[in-house]
Amino acid sequence: MNNQIGSLFSNRLSTAYNQLRGDLGVPQTATDTIDKLVEKIQTSAAVEDRRTAVLGLKGLSRDWKEVSS
Repeated sequence: MNNQIGSLFSNRLSTAYNQLRGDLGVPQTATDTIDKLVEKIQTSAAVEDRRTAVLGLKGLSRDWKEVSS
């Protein structure tokens, strides 16, 4: 059961990442990524989409801490 939940979450996160990446897979600036995630939090009707965007911002902030340290 936990593997199914983990797999579902992983698939959802992967889908959100691909949407952020865009059609051509062209890298975005950090500002563009943050703007898209914040927009998704503010406008998405689905709780799961908002949760995924929050987790994405959390991951970015954690990664940024590691880079800037």
